[in-house]
Amino acid sequence: MKKCLIIGGGAAGLMCAAKLAKSELPDLQITIIEQKDNIGYKLLASGNGRCNLTNILPCREFCEYGFAKSQARFVRNAIYDFSPAEQLNFFAEHGVEASLVDGFHYFPKSQKSVDILNIFREIISKNNIQILYNQQLKSIITENNLIKSVVLDNQVLECDFLIISCGGESYPLTGSNGKIFPILQQLGISLIDRVPALVGLQTANEAITALAGNVLLNASVYIASEPKLIDRGELLFTRTGVSGPAILDLSGRVNRVLHEGADKLEIVINLNCDYDRDFWHKFFADKRKNFGKKSVRNLLHEFFFLNLVDWLLAENNINFERKISELTKKEELNLVESLTNLKLEIIGNDGFKKAIATAGGVDLNEVDSKTLAAKKFNNLFFAGEVLDIDGRCGGYNLTWAFASGAKVATEIRKLCK
Repeated sequence: MKKCLIIGGGAAGLMCAAKLAKSELPDLQITIIEQKDNIGYKLLASGNGRCNLTNILPCREFCEYGFAKSQARFVRNAIYDFSPAEQLNFFAEHGVEASLVDGFHYFPKSQKSVDILNIFREIISKNNIQILYNQQLKSIITENNLIKSVVLDNQVLECDFLIISCGGESYPLTGSNGKIFPILQQLGISLIDRVPALVGLQTANEAITALAGNVLLNASVYIASEPKLIDRGELLFTRTGVSGPAILDLSGRVNRVLHEGADKLEIVINLNCDYDRDFWHKFFADKRKNFGKKSVRNLLHEFFFLNLVDWLLAENNINFERKISELTKKEELNLVESLTNLKLEIIGNDGFKKAIATAGGVDLNEVDSKTLAAKKFNNLFFAGEVLDIDGRCGGYNLTWAFASGAKVATEIRKLCK
């Protein structure tokens, strides 16, 4: 009997086990090694407990929009083999229908992550898949470019196939604590330094942190040195800086720059990306002509929350009572610049404890994207966030986890025949 060990009982590892079980390989013994006291902790937390499974994009757009270029090329094979639509069918076949909540994102109709986890629990139970809980991986034993066994806290397990699917370093309380990386490094596997991704960014600007709790519904944001890479969506002001989807999607790139030695950097925000400089100049010209007695403050309050308007006016030395007819050309130019190109200095991030994902991990050059097998060890496979893959908000990372787990299962099935 062949033995398959899966390190990590998260989304990728559970899907790998489920797909192997459904393939009906009687001579394959599947064991999940989990360092926590239960499986699926991070899956339960995904989507704030609601589990954003995936979104409506077809495979090509899903890969190109959801991931950086090098990552998009790497994830393509797995995503095409087990597409977002096929994943939704998989869950529906097991009794959990998905709901399109906003015209783009899919969640379980129940809005409960536990319903997805229960699918895997049932498959594991019905197929006699073994789970070893509270087990810490200590080392991996190799021989002749093959993985021979793994050393746990109190036992050594031999294996014919080893799948590493234990995540990165985000949400360490769920089990993704990064302890796998020194072990992989000992095997000669190249790694990319890990930084938090999909995480809030911090600023020392007290005026910005004083806006905590307020939201811009349609902002755009980019790193000042990378003006072509623009992220859009909600932007949330927090007690430490800024967050929300627009910021989260940008954060991995910001944190990489900071990790590589920068003390700080600037991001540039358009407070409403539907409105550019031309719009605002026409807006002020029209209001000056037809509503000259109205205050600039009240006019801007039609677009933005009042605390932000007051801060913008103060930053540009404009009195709160200033009528639109009294606004000078220079004041208008400065105000429009603040509305469309607000510069904010970033000094750090909210850390791995609050990060949704990890940027960095196993170098993609170490892995065959067609099989997800390590190039150095034919029977070693990787799935999920342990690889240097970090997608945008919106179901990309969870879809990748499920697709990569399924891809590894497909390759192991081939090797077992």
